[in-house]
Amino acid sequence: MNQRHVAARAAALLLVLTAGCSSTSTDHGLGDTPLEQSAAWVLDQIEEPNETTGPLASGLTEAPVRTELLQTIRRVAADGPWTIDDAAITETTGDLVLRSSAGRTLLLHLEHDNEGKVDVLWFGPAIDRRVVQGDLTDVERIARDLPISVSMTTGSAKDGRLHGLEVTGSAADEPLPIASVSKIVLVAAVADAVSSDRFDWSTEVQVEARDTSQPVTDASPRAGENPTLDELAVAALSAGDNTAADVLWRHVGQEQISRTWERLTGARWEHTFLSTKQVLEGGWGPLALPVGTSPGQAEHRLDEIADRAGSTSPQVATTARWPDGLDWTMRGRDVARIAAWLVTTPGLLGPGVEHLLTDPAGFAKPGGTPGVVSTLVLEPAGDGVELRVEQFVSEHPTDVGDAEGLRLLGDRLQEAAR
Repeated sequence: MNQRHVAARAAALLLVLTAGCSSTSTDHGLGDTPLEQSAAWVLDQIEEPNETTGPLASGLTEAPVRTELLQTIRRVAADGPWTIDDAAITETTGDLVLRSSAGRTLLLHLEHDNEGKVDVLWFGPAIDRRVVQGDLTDVERIARDLPISVSMTTGSAKDGRLHGLEVTGSAADEPLPIASVSKIVLVAAVADAVSSDRFDWSTEVQVEARDTSQPVTDASPRAGENPTLDELAVAALSAGDNTAADVLWRHVGQEQISRTWERLTGARWEHTFLSTKQVLEGGWGPLALPVGTSPGQAEHRLDEIADRAGSTSPQVATTARWPDGLDWTMRGRDVARIAAWLVTTPGLLGPGVEHLLTDPAGFAKPGGTPGVVSTLVLEPAGDGVELRVEQFVSEHPTDVGDAEGLRLLGDRLQEAAR
């Protein structure tokens, strides 16, 4: 894939782990919440690596994961000492931007599971917030030096069309993986089918066991339930629910998706438009296809995957394995065209979807897979809508781990372009 041609290779280290929390011996300026204590314990290990298991759960203390963890911590420690430059911590997730004495920045990311254990822990490049907020020349230099492909697409929507299109970034108009932002294409296909009277937003669709896709949350429709197309679209867009998206995918059908895509973008969709389950299972799960496989090369395997009940853990899908063609790869301008038609053509949307996409406060649909951070942003402006599609992609998953920093960088790149 073209986005693999990168200018530089950042020192990025990835671990997807199962761990826990504990008390700490050093004051890092963190609080007393379980996740803050877990972060402080990791920082203690960076300052003085040792063989103790501390807060780590069984999945992390067993070889070979434990060995890999110790090796990674020692590598990080060798570039220290590190101080906390910025921290964003909730009850279940934490992102700490660390700064070395040499000025290098590093992102430490960790997450707690439902038992209060750390089940995700990794290090990767961080975007230096202070520089990105500074001179625009420095902003452009940072973007140029990062080992990632960047595409930023902006425009305004009115009367069902995209106007004032601008595309910037190192990847410019190159098709890039876009992760869950692809759900806007599914919703557009449903709207297109509704407009041609194939069915109605109030049409009920029975959820089948084969539709179940990870992660399953309280918001996910269950097998045997009969949500409406409007309810499914809202779940897919607002909560990013994969099961809801896959019910829409099955109900609307490949032919309708391809027809809508071609009509709105002027280009054919070259392969099968994959379900989320096919991406998860075929990209990283137990049925993972060989690296380098494209959807066109694996139609029979994708059919097999689509008929299975979802079993891939979201944690598996964050391991360092690039899925190659098994993702939704699109140009930002095409996503923007579809969104423009969807949100500014009268009578297209169901009541729930319309409320969501036309919220006066705006709407954002984020997406992410290993090595991918993407976002679609819609902001009402006068009698139209301002649109933005942000895409950050790298072959190495942790090169794009700092999603917040990348989006800040994207905003400044747009400013530099103007």
